[in-house]
Amino acid sequence: AYLPVSRDLPPARVAYMLQNAGAVMILTDGTGEDALRESQLPRITIDCHCQTPFRPVEGRTEEDLLYVLYTSGGMPKGVMVPHRAICNLLLSIGELLAPTHGPVLCTTGITFDTFITESLLPLALGRTVILAGEEESLLPWRIASLMERYRPGLAQFTPSRLQMCLGEETFRRAMAGVEAVILVGEALSDGLLRLLQST
Repeated sequence: AYLPVSRDLPPARVAYMLQNAGAVMILTDGTGEDALRESQLPRITIDCHCQTPFRPVEGRTEEDLLYVLYTSGGMPKGVMVPHRAICNLLLSIGELLAPTHGPVLCTTGITFDTFITESLLPLALGRTVILAGEEESLLPWRIASLMERYRPGLAQFTPSRLQMCLGEETFRRAMAGVEAVILVGEALSDGLLRLLQST
């Protein structure tokens, strides 16, 4: 199982999460060392050019954990997600993706549960994923640039984030080419739905 950790979190919070989750190793890209400074766990730095193939782990069951996410605010609580839950979600996402074409846009950070819907699940279904960088994820015109360049068939947003992005003309133009949109996490207003449908 993996535990995604943001390098923007305070070191004490990261140390608590690692200890509370029983982490045994840190896999890092070499950035965000400040957040990890209190941890004595062994580290492996990712080499993106590694040619060594990954070997599948044998003996996994549907009840084994896939990942753990910690809640934000106050004392963080770990939410344990088993393979079974993600397999169920995979079936639903497969139905949503089936009528669409092109890649899937991923603008969510790895520490959020919706990251799975935009990245690992489409990859498991053989779809291409457009993985946005941090700045691209935050700025509507940068998201629009990605959409214009790669023509995603599916994108996912919270309604409040979509509302903010639709205020940008370049984003509205780029959204016209997206075939399906998943809106999650908040109530969708009739006004926002009409605005989205008019793009």
